[in-house]
Amino acid sequence: PNLVLEGADLASVLPPTLQGVLANSGQSCIAPTRLLVHDSQIDDAKHVAKAIFEATPVGDPAEMGAHIGPVVNKAQFDKIQALIQSAIDEGATLVTGGTGRPDGRNAGYYIR
Repeated sequence: PNLVLEGADLASVLPPTLQGVLANSGQSCIAPTRLLVHDSQIDDAKHVAKAIFEATPVGDPAEMGAHIGPVVNKAQFDKIQALIQSAIDEGATLVTGGTGRPDGRNAGYYIR
């Protein structure tokens, strides 16, 4: 996990940290998918993270540019969808995203 110390400048610390989650559509075994933030900065961290993820366009991996592509196959897509739903069922609050595909993507294994 990534540990963000109390008083950290979230606008400086979180973008490079969260880019590690977005790289390779989050399919790297070392993707930093857990972020530990001091209680006093949780709301600010959610705001910054939401802005970063919502500003990342979804696109075809064959096209040039900075965007996130699909996951590798249906099995991985289904596993991720089940994990998202499980988190919701267990009381997680979504800041952005959710189950299903992103708007405008009716095919492919894109994650919302």
